Amino acid sequence: MNNSNSDRIPIEKNKRNLFTELKKDIEGPLKNSDIRSNDIYNLAIAFGYKNKIRMPISKKDQFIRQENFGKSLKAIIYSLAISNSKENIDILSEDYDKKYLVAQEFANGGIDFLSNSYKRDVDKFINKLRLEISKLNKDDKILNKLKEMGIEDN
Repeated sequence: MNNSNSDRIPIEKNKRNLFTELKKDIEGPLKNSDIRSNDIYNLAIAFGYKNKIRMPISKKDQFIRQENFGKSLKAIIYSLAISNSKENIDILSEDYDKKYLVAQEFANGGIDFLSNSYKRDVDKFINKLRLEISKLNKDDKILNKLKEMGIEDN
C-alpha cells in the first residue's frame, strides 16, 4: 500500500469475514461495548506477535483508516518494525509500506489464531486474556501508565 494511494491499512482479502464476525459476535465483558474494527485489528496484531505467527498478505483489501489508530498504536507499529527488521531503527526513515508491513503480517497471522481461540470457547478465551493482562500488569504498571495518560477505568 502506498500512503499516497490510500489512507487505509490492508488486510488479507479472504480474512475480512473473520474481522467482521469477531466484531459482531463479541461476548462476555465486551458484548455491549463499542468494539471497533481497529480494536479487533489490534488484538490480531497482539496475538500474531505473541504466538510468533507472521504471514504475508497476498491479496490486499483496504480495511481500516490510519487515522483511527491514534498515536499509541503507531508507536507499537514502529516498535514492531524496529525490532523485527534487519534495518532496526533505520526502518523509520523508510517508506510507509515498509514500516507497517511487520504489523500487517502479524495481524494477518494473528486473526486466524484469535478467531479460532475465541470461537472454540469464549469464556476460556476471556479468562486467558485476563490472565495475560494480569501478568503484563505486574505491580500495576499498566494501570499507572493509563492514569498518567488520563485514561482511567471508571
